[in-house]
Amino acid sequence: MPRFTFAAAIFTLLVVPAVRAEDPPAKALPPAAEKPALNEHEQAFKQMLDGATLIGHFTVDGKENGELSEERYAIKSVDKINDDTWRFNVRIQYKTHDLTLPLPLKVLWAGDTAVVTLDKVAIPPLGTFNSRVLFHDDRYAGTWEHVGAAGGNLFGKIVREGDK
Repeated sequence: MPRFTFAAAIFTLLVVPAVRAEDPPAKALPPAAEKPALNEHEQAFKQMLDGATLIGHFTVDGKENGELSEERYAIKSVDKINDDTWRFNVRIQYKTHDLTLPLPLKVLWAGDTAVVTLDKVAIPPLGTFNSRVLFHDDRYAGTWEHVGAAGGNLFGKIVREGDK
């Protein structure tokens, strides 16, 4: 299950955004012509992630010596769809699955630093997940938790096509 960390978070935010009964109903995505305007930080965030691949590592709490496992996630594009929700068009490759999905994810800001946020998001039949992943200066880092099962840290580089 640990290999599913960030992919689970992305899948949870994009595919199952309104699974919890206490969540408000999901809003319809606006047509392309009604995309919200982007401020300077949001434009930089979009430019950083459009066509990017996240290449890095994750840990699982309790494993000896903080053993690292590799992770890799392809982001086709990101688009702001309302105040704090962005559509991440991502490719998730996990075991026998190879999916490209539009995921609506909450993005909060700490100054000029974007933080993708998941709070107790259920992914049947995998479980419930929490995550905080920040993106800054072509790097990402954060925490993940499969509620009641495992958790850890993740970090890596944001690589775009043509980058060395």
